[in-house]
Amino acid sequence: MKIYITLLLIGVLAWSCNPKPKASGAQNATEKAGDNSHASSSGETQPTQSTKIDPPTGGITIDELFKNRQKYDGQTVKVKGKCVKLNTNIMNRNWIHLQDGSMTDESDLTVTTIDKVALGDIVAFEGKITLNKDFGAGYKYDIIMEDARILP
Repeated sequence: MKIYITLLLIGVLAWSCNPKPKASGAQNATEKAGDNSHASSSGETQPTQSTKIDPPTGGITIDELFKNRQKYDGQTVKVKGKCVKLNTNIMNRNWIHLQDGSMTDESDLTVTTIDKVALGDIVAFEGKITLNKDFGAGYKYDIIMEDARILP
């Protein structure tokens, strides 16, 4: 029975983790910068954020972060954007995809946090930037913000 339940859970997880490629400069769909291979927990995504959202005080745009990623590697930064994709409680954290309208393509920044947000929320985060993060099983990020906290 335990084996059956384990296989069932693996099947459900594999079905819900269907990668959706985005243009962000990585080698393959599961390695896209800012692309999280987890499907949205709500089964929905928001349209691309085209209206520019100003960064929080003392913060930077997502475009600035992507263009100068080496400068910010290991640093704590502040960003603000619209939650365009949301995956809750995976590996004991929420996976949020932010866009602030500063990118010329549909790239987004993946943010991990224990804080809760809703799809479509405009939210500011402060967190540590990590480059080339590999969680295994094909979940590799060229750039990710980890352990982020919502800014007031």
